[in-house]
Amino acid sequence: MNKRRNQPERDAVRAARRMEDKAQLCVTIAGQMFPNATDDVIEAQAVDLMHIPERSLRATLRRYQPVEPLPVPVVCDPPKDVETVKIKNRYQILKNEN
Repeated sequence: MNKRRNQPERDAVRAARRMEDKAQLCVTIAGQMFPNATDDVIEAQAVDLMHIPERSLRATLRRYQPVEPLPVPVVCDPPKDVETVKIKNRYQILKNEN
């Protein structure tokens, strides 16, 4: 009988913990949505996200998780100045003639 009397309090504590977990989830998502935003903007966005079911929030967070990075593009040498190439070629020609 004692267990039944304490059950509503335990349920209330569990519900509060779930709500805190959901709030933290919303803050995390909002922070990823607006990485350079102020705390006020992130908090406002997190409040707006609170109506979304937790399952959807967790799916959203999974989508934000970093994926395998894209390969770094190969950087080519900058194009050489045409006049510089011509001058070097003339120098080589003159050098070879002597």
